[in-house]
Amino acid sequence: MTPVRTAAREPVAVIEGLRVEVGGRAVLDGVDLRLRPGRITALTGGSGSGKTTTGLALLGEYPPGARVTGSVRVPQGLIGYVPQHPAAVLNPARRIG
Repeated sequence: MTPVRTAAREPVAVIEGLRVEVGGRAVLDGVDLRLRPGRITALTGGSGSGKTTTGLALLGEYPPGARVTGSVRVPQGLIGYVPQHPAAVLNPARRIG
């Protein structure tokens, strides 16, 4: 058996101490997340718990006027995103490009 390289075990994305405020209200506070290669990670929680905001943070996208503190480190081009309602954006009758 070939040993796994140490670099392969390093996280491919890291969120540390993420806080997102919108309109003076914290919508995320103290989020820490490490995504490792070869693993599937699921964000679960009730409505309004911050799943979408956390996922969008990995893309560097925040609500307009958001105040963001903490850090998000992701190699460029590594993360993809399909919105909650893919039928609204993935239309086979629509041309891309």
